[in-house]
Amino acid sequence: MENTNQTNERGILSPRRSLRMVFLLFFLCCSLAQAGAGQDHRHRSDQAERRTLSAHFKAIEKETGYAFIYSKEILPALSQEVTLDVSGQDIHKILPALFAGTPLTYEVNGKQVVVEKKKEFSTTPQKEKKGTTVSGVITDTQGVPVIGADVIENGTSNGTISDIDGRFTLEVKPGAILRISFMGFITQMVSVGDHNSLSVRLKEDSKGLEEAVVVGYGTQKKITVTGSIATVKGSELVKSPVPNLAASLTGRVSGVSTMQNSGEPGKDDVTIRVRGIGTLTENAAQPLVIVDGIERSFDQINADEVESISVLKDASATAVYGIRGANGVIIVTTKKGVDGPAKVSYNGNFSVQSPTRLPKFLKGYEFAKLYNEAAANDNPNSEPAFSDEELQKFKDGSDPLFYPSTDWLDLAMKKHAAQTRHTVNISGSTKRVSYFVSLGYLWQDGLFKEFQKASNISNNNTYGRFNFRSNISVEVTSTTKVNFQLGGYSGQRNSSRGMAEGSDNSFFRRLLQSPPNGTIGYYEGKIIKLDQAGGRYSGGRNALEALNDGYVDVQSNSLSINLGLEQKLDFLLRGLSFRAQLAYDNSYWRQRTFRRNAIAYSPVKSADGETVFRPLGDETDVVADPAMAYGRGRQFYVDWGLNYSRSFGDHHVGALLLYNQKKKWYHGQSYPGVPLGYQDMVGRVTYNYDYRYLLEFNIGRNGSENFPKNHRFGWFPAVSIGWIPTNESFVKRTLGSDILSYLKIRASYGEVGNDKFGSARFMYYPSEYLNGSGLSGYGILGEDPKLYYGFYEGKAGNPNVTWERSKKADIAIESRFLKDQLNLTFNYFHEKRNNILTKRNTIPSYISAVIQDTYNIGRVKNSGYEIEWGWKSDIRDFHYWINGNYSFARNEILFMDEILNEKYPNLNRTGHRVGEQYGYVFDGFFNTQEEIDAAPLYFDKKPSLGDTRYKDITGDGVIDVNDQQAIGYPRFPEIFYGISAGFSFRGFDFSVLFQGCANASIFLSDTFYKPFNSFGSALDIVEGRWHADSPDGNANATFPKLTVAYGTPQNYYNSTLNQKDASYIRLKNVEIGYSFTKARFKRLPIASARLFVNGQNLITWDKLKIIDPEGVAGRDLRYPQMTTMNIGCRVDF
Repeated sequence: MENTNQTNERGILSPRRSLRMVFLLFFLCCSLAQAGAGQDHRHRSDQAERRTLSAHFKAIEKETGYAFIYSKEILPALSQEVTLDVSGQDIHKILPALFAGTPLTYEVNGKQVVVEKKKEFSTTPQKEKKGTTVSGVITDTQGVPVIGADVIENGTSNGTISDIDGRFTLEVKPGAILRISFMGFITQMVSVGDHNSLSVRLKEDSKGLEEAVVVGYGTQKKITVTGSIATVKGSELVKSPVPNLAASLTGRVSGVSTMQNSGEPGKDDVTIRVRGIGTLTENAAQPLVIVDGIERSFDQINADEVESISVLKDASATAVYGIRGANGVIIVTTKKGVDGPAKVSYNGNFSVQSPTRLPKFLKGYEFAKLYNEAAANDNPNSEPAFSDEELQKFKDGSDPLFYPSTDWLDLAMKKHAAQTRHTVNISGSTKRVSYFVSLGYLWQDGLFKEFQKASNISNNNTYGRFNFRSNISVEVTSTTKVNFQLGGYSGQRNSSRGMAEGSDNSFFRRLLQSPPNGTIGYYEGKIIKLDQAGGRYSGGRNALEALNDGYVDVQSNSLSINLGLEQKLDFLLRGLSFRAQLAYDNSYWRQRTFRRNAIAYSPVKSADGETVFRPLGDETDVVADPAMAYGRGRQFYVDWGLNYSRSFGDHHVGALLLYNQKKKWYHGQSYPGVPLGYQDMVGRVTYNYDYRYLLEFNIGRNGSENFPKNHRFGWFPAVSIGWIPTNESFVKRTLGSDILSYLKIRASYGEVGNDKFGSARFMYYPSEYLNGSGLSGYGILGEDPKLYYGFYEGKAGNPNVTWERSKKADIAIESRFLKDQLNLTFNYFHEKRNNILTKRNTIPSYISAVIQDTYNIGRVKNSGYEIEWGWKSDIRDFHYWINGNYSFARNEILFMDEILNEKYPNLNRTGHRVGEQYGYVFDGFFNTQEEIDAAPLYFDKKPSLGDTRYKDITGDGVIDVNDQQAIGYPRFPEIFYGISAGFSFRGFDFSVLFQGCANASIFLSDTFYKPFNSFGSALDIVEGRWHADSPDGNANATFPKLTVAYGTPQNYYNSTLNQKDASYIRLKNVEIGYSFTKARFKRLPIASARLFVNGQNLITWDKLKIIDPEGVAGRDLRYPQMTTMNIGCRVDF
């Protein structure tokens, strides 16, 4: 029997025993680490020596990696002898003892210790020493000038900045020390001495061991990371002028695939996958998104607020997230305060957007002509729908009101739409407080023209958004730090009622149903419908009606608050610290739908030849009382834990122990009145020896409400190792750093999990019965005529349901060559997921519950590789670079709940890819009667000339549903890649990003592929149709013979004919800019400025040609993807 102290009724809030176990494990690790170094530490404590200050400096530099900076004037004082043991001691405890009793003082700046003479006070006036003018040039390690670097005389406010060539001039006191700094580089302290000219080379932070990488629940030095983590900086993200932050990741990160099938303002969601799809359905493969430590959406975050985005891909990196890490983790880190006084920056952009591609429809004359052909194909003896006289009028446009040729997209849409974005950031710090404050505004106009101005409303799609963020850190004491973060947005989206996706009245569905010669559409401010004889125009369908039926106003707000505490516990154990975080999130949206019945007019010619417009019905203005809909969300999150980081000579040990809990209300899942809860415990132990041999162990223990008591908690461990051969002395001697600068080999293996299946909760609950309204009504004849409804079984519950588990292996090689100019990384991954949560597909419908139970009955494997490479170099002051990433991921269904078809194995899904597309194999068209006579039956009848011919896959002499098989590729690409390049030269900078995908297919389907269906529209793809009078004998036909009757639509079944290659390569982003230094703004309070022009989705190369390759080619055609041309500036004050 299970102890009730471990779990409560639902098993979520009973962590005592687990906490005790993990605490014991944590302190055991720390104690072992302490004991392992204890003997060495005690031996060193007896090694206090009497040395000169200079000798002590050298010993400390060797022991700690810190560097001492001083001028020549203090050299005599360095011969003073001091007795001190510096071995194995903390530098902050060494320095006070070292300088006690000496005429010197010091200041620690990063990894540098600046040593100066103590100031002497005297009542005797001293002769002021004459100043010295010093000049110099500041470059990076490649010799590229660093523009705008701060040059400050240490201990004073005297300073300047470097110009466009990296040069500076400054008058300083004799013996001065200069503090030279620039964002992204290590600050240097340079002694002027007797030099009047200096040459300073700043090192990038990424060159050292101290570069930090964001990992789950913390950061680690990049060199020690053994998991698979990719990072993109905020400075790269802002190059993409897109409202949706997720879209700016496209092509910039290996292992990350994206798809965006709409550019609608405020609804331009992006589908993201990390290393493909490892489960049974594409929709269940969403990665976990973490913003500043909390699970949150990041689509609406302003890119100017973001410091970096890290993508955690393997089990070692994601195991600490346990049940939520199976599909990868995206961690967004927002900006914090920078060192120094307040710096204000403004970033403003103005953009012009236009569709990347719109479908092309037949014009009026071509439509009428081909409609006649289609009708003749169905019945050669029928009268043409359009006479020769009518055809001529459509062709010459002599009577556009009654014989129109309407381009609906041109009529409804503008060529361009505007977008603008403005952001003001304030960042800085005092001695104890650092701060970052940001306020941003976005406005995005839509493409639709206005047709409801008379009612003082807009049918256009527009979106406005305010973003705000405030990140403040306060060092309460030298050991206590408090962090406060506040962020969110307020957005408002407007659209016509006809933009509702999936609705029969949506604009894009009506677009596919409206022929070009059905009506002129809009004339003199009126919606026009033609009343043609025979009803061939089916009421004169007018796509504009969808833009004249009112509007929808959606207001959305989101507020996020974090309060964190960091407390050093060195008094208990050196290197030990405590952390805690409390977070609150609140979101709200309100939708108001205003209805309007717009009147349409039918033009009629009177006896005297004048055109009269006859109203069709009554017009109703906007209803004052709108239909309302609301939504809200609220969640609380708390975590607390211990961190440990300590070095014992060449041994470096780290550990993390953390507990967290989350409660979410108004979650939209089943049992909405019961808060959604999660409870996790996290552990991590890291070790490296001399930055050569690396070891890391991660573990997550999670509890889920969805499983019964005996399966409610799960452990998810992962281990990873690494080796850096270039830190081995024999490698350095053999190859030298000039050839092989850096080499790391790493590998990981672990388990992560999943407890979600759609919106299902408490999957183990017993039978659930629901009201049978509409399903099981009955009455008693002659006694009670009233209709009664019974109950039906909703679900039976699965008492054995448990965790979905994913076992992941990863191996990688990271390398840099030729003094870091060339870098190359190769990563192979393999995943096996079992116990996949899904529903039974083999239960007969007449005995299955309406809401089926959830079972662990799926298995999928997913494997692939990633390649990253880059080159950077300089030709004097011309710096250039090129980078690339390539990702491939392929999955296979090992088992799913299907009845395996032994007779027709081609129909089985098992053994194929998730989302594999099935259809017939196209084998040409029937061109002769001989081919028809020799053909098998097609769906129980003989084909006719121009019909589509399919291969007999089963070989049974008939073509039927059993002749389908897996064809092409899934919709979501298996291959994703990006290539970027750029240069900088004397203030100019240029960058370009190409992005593409491969192994992706799309079906042209529904009304998109069925021309003239119920007198609907037709795309220009029908011009490649089969027709009897083809001059080349239909050798190049790409479309079946036309029809207006779809009673037997075998020509339009999914096959390799209507399946198209959705691969593409896109000129994703281009940017060119010029930077101005302070020297250009001598009379203005401007530190620097940059003007830039950039563009997004500029050119697409693909084989599809019909719509954007990321779009939807069916009845639910979407708002188009957008090309953006943008001009902007950034000004720093």
